Amino acid sequence: MTVIERERLKRPKCSSTRYPAERIIWRETPNSSNVKAIGWDSRRHMYVVYKDGIHVYMYDDVSRQRAVYAANALSVGAYVSRVIQRTFQAVRIP
Repeated sequence: MTVIERERLKRPKCSSTRYPAERIIWRETPNSSNVKAIGWDSRRHMYVVYKDGIHVYMYDDVSRQRAVYAANALSVGAYVSRVIQRTFQAVRIP
C-alpha cells in the first residue's frame, strides 16, 4: 500500500470543524470497493475518503492504531461501517 503525506489541505468555509491538523497521513485502500483512502493526524482525527470523490468524513477521538487497523482491514468499508461509524462522532467535510 502507498502512504501519501500531505502537508496542508484547504480549510473548509465552516470554521467549527477545526480541520485540518497540520499534517495528515493518508493510506490508500485499493482493495476496497467503497473507501478510497483513510487518513489520520496527531489530534486523534480519522479521515475517510469515499471512492465517489464527494464524501469525506472526519471522525473525532480515533486513535492512530485504530485508523491504521481500519486502513488494513480485510474489508475496509465493513470495518468503517460496523466499528467507526457506530462508535465515533463524524463531521462531513465540505
